[in-house]
Amino acid sequence: MKKAIVCGTRFGQFYIEALLKMPDVEVIGILANGSQRSKRCAEKYNLKLYQTVENLPDDINFACVIVKSEIMGGDGVKIAKKLMEKGIDVLFEQPINISEVAQCFQTSQKYNKKFALGNLYAKLPAVENFINNAQILINSSAPLFINVDFATQVSYPLMEILDRIISLNSMTVLKGKIVNANPFQVVITDEDGLEIVYRGHNEVDYKDSDGYLHLFFQISIGFPSGRLTLIDPHGPVIWQPRVHFPKEDLIPLSLKNAPPEVMKEANVCYLYDMNNSQKKIFTDIWPDTIKKDISSFLNLIYFEDKKIEAKRIQKQLLWCRKWRDLMHHFGYPMIVETNKYSYISNRILQRECINKESDVQVSFKKLNKACCYTMLFYLQKNVEMINPLKAYQIKNIIKGLNIQPGFINIILRWIKFLHAEQYIFTNEKECYFDTGKINWEEVSQAWEEANNKWSENLGTKAVFQYFFENAKQLGRIMSGEINPTWLLFPEGRFDIATELYSETAIAKELNHVIAQKVNTIANGKVVTILELGAGTGATTQEIYKEIDNKNATVDYIFSDLSEFFLNNAREKFAEQLRMRFEKIDIDNVWVDAKKIAIPQVDIVVAVGVINNAKNILKTMRNIYKLLREEGYVFLVEAIGESAPMLISQAFMMQETNDERKEENLTFLFTEQWYNIFAKSGFKAIDRLPDGNSCLTMFNQRLFVLQKEHGYV
Repeated sequence: MKKAIVCGTRFGQFYIEALLKMPDVEVIGILANGSQRSKRCAEKYNLKLYQTVENLPDDINFACVIVKSEIMGGDGVKIAKKLMEKGIDVLFEQPINISEVAQCFQTSQKYNKKFALGNLYAKLPAVENFINNAQILINSSAPLFINVDFATQVSYPLMEILDRIISLNSMTVLKGKIVNANPFQVVITDEDGLEIVYRGHNEVDYKDSDGYLHLFFQISIGFPSGRLTLIDPHGPVIWQPRVHFPKEDLIPLSLKNAPPEVMKEANVCYLYDMNNSQKKIFTDIWPDTIKKDISSFLNLIYFEDKKIEAKRIQKQLLWCRKWRDLMHHFGYPMIVETNKYSYISNRILQRECINKESDVQVSFKKLNKACCYTMLFYLQKNVEMINPLKAYQIKNIIKGLNIQPGFINIILRWIKFLHAEQYIFTNEKECYFDTGKINWEEVSQAWEEANNKWSENLGTKAVFQYFFENAKQLGRIMSGEINPTWLLFPEGRFDIATELYSETAIAKELNHVIAQKVNTIANGKVVTILELGAGTGATTQEIYKEIDNKNATVDYIFSDLSEFFLNNAREKFAEQLRMRFEKIDIDNVWVDAKKIAIPQVDIVVAVGVINNAKNILKTMRNIYKLLREEGYVFLVEAIGESAPMLISQAFMMQETNDERKEENLTFLFTEQWYNIFAKSGFKAIDRLPDGNSCLTMFNQRLFVLQKEHGYV
């Protein structure tokens, strides 16, 4: 077990997250100046806070120093040298001036310790993909030009990246520069006849030094055959073949009849496109990449010989020198005091649905297959040999499952669903397993394929892991050994449920649409909103983001049956002074509302809750009574059966006494919903997503309803 200390608590927090993922490393504590942030950080991670190198324990193996170097206005280099003097190897996060790094290497040699520079950006997955593809292309033809757009705050990593692609010279040849421009300045250099155009955002806001970046960096390399571009250090990486018209008199006709191979290629080829959210970048990708960087450093400590070390030191000195020369040409950054930042949601931008099978569609298909294989595995678990030509009695299959009586109808839904998906053939009493015997290895492989193809547009990895965990625990769920609710709220945590209800593509879209429409209705008015089964507050939060409090007065009633959710909401929305938190059972919504003196309301929001009612028609009629004349209901529900739901939340739902019981359904179909709306006094004025949207694959719909005047 290696013992580590982290120096610095701003960017150092990412290092702590990385180190905590390494089973062979123990984080001893934090070395910081004792600021409020460092104290909070130490408390949060349950680490001891040290304020001087002298007070550190003697058994520390290595340190990660994430403190600014002297040229950047910090004491990082002084700390690094003291650590090495104390016998501690040091990984120092860039940037650092060449004279300072030379001092650190001299100290490391004197005390026989390792010193290396950390460079998160150069090791990010998208950057490594870009470097690898650039090297492939260079093996075929020399590059013609390189264009680099970047923020000068993150300029140092560029030197390592470019050197790994084209091998930089020790001297920088300046060809020209434009440094009186704003906000971007231009420096052009020459590397062995290859022109590199640097366009740098050279401004700084000292009040928000980390937040004022128009971009991290973007690199484009031109080749005779096309351009390779890293759009951002987190991706995507794209290849754009060069347009080259054939030497033909009749170009369109010749292209139709006998196009050259190059014109059959996609105009843009995505070589790396994970479409990551900023949240995922900072909570997962950065710590994972830093972990990889630390692992490489530990290998240096134990396996690097003097000859290899000398080469590494020369390389890192080269990068420092090239960085110094480049920044000398750009000069000091301009001071900005009017740093303007505003958030604009991606959803307001016009986006065409991909007409080919998108990453979401592929992910969904793989997830569906994994869920179906899971169901097949459990159905066949107690059948030793499967003969595809033999009929198996359904009652015998169920009898062998060791299942709670209340779950039998769910297994019958499995059988009906698998029949519809053509995995099995069934009649009322028998079924044929056309796929043959499914073993757990095949199930695991299906989940592994689903994991490899998982798209963050479908949902976060936590959502995927939730369904996978249900698959693994399904036998224990069916037997009643564990409560499926525990998997959705492990140890009482809300993180998985929150991501399931707010971070999937359909949840994001529908919550946002609800919020926009509610804001439109509330604009210029005093309105009362009742949210039923508000749960984690995902929809509530989106509504409050959208409501213009200057033009609307909103009394919001956040309701749920569970004190667990209500207590969480009281804390989450403590600043909302016009919000009430009430316990309401959707099966007794009218009675409960009257008990707590809820007046008639203007808007009812019910996302993923009405299907939990024992009798949906009865509940909708009670909602009708709660609404003022021409009031609105925003109702989101699943439509039809869903494989992921059949192995997870189907086991959490109470028994019903309406048509779902008669037809053994988990969820109603669209036509059944419309019949209920008509019978309960509502007219449907909108339904989303529409049939042309790629979001329809989620089988969830938002119904916007309005109370019909005079309905009895």
